[in-house]
Amino acid sequence: MTIQYDVADLELLCAKPERGYAAEPCVPCGKTDTAAVPLADLIAPIIIEADGAIVPLQYNFSRTYQIGRIDANGLLAQIQSWKRNDFYQFLALCRSVYDRLLQPVRH
Repeated sequence: MTIQYDVADLELLCAKPERGYAAEPCVPCGKTDTAAVPLADLIAPIIIEADGAIVPLQYNFSRTYQIGRIDANGLLAQIQSWKRNDFYQFLALCRSVYDRLLQPVRH
């Protein structure tokens, strides 16, 4: 049996939204194009699921945000495509979750 427990501290996320990918990406070395940045510099951790799917952040992350497949040809092309086409959609998801967490609880 495998148990995984992922926790994000709300105070830390409020102070540093970039830790939850809820801020604009910090592109290293003054590069302006995310395609030129190694994937590991944009997002970590990167998870390889048992079925070969590569997903961001945690096991069982929605396949909507799947980066690629480890067992498929053209892994580099898959990663480049994800950075170009899906990375900002992933950031939008993180930002929406972050914004929901900060809303007051409604009764």
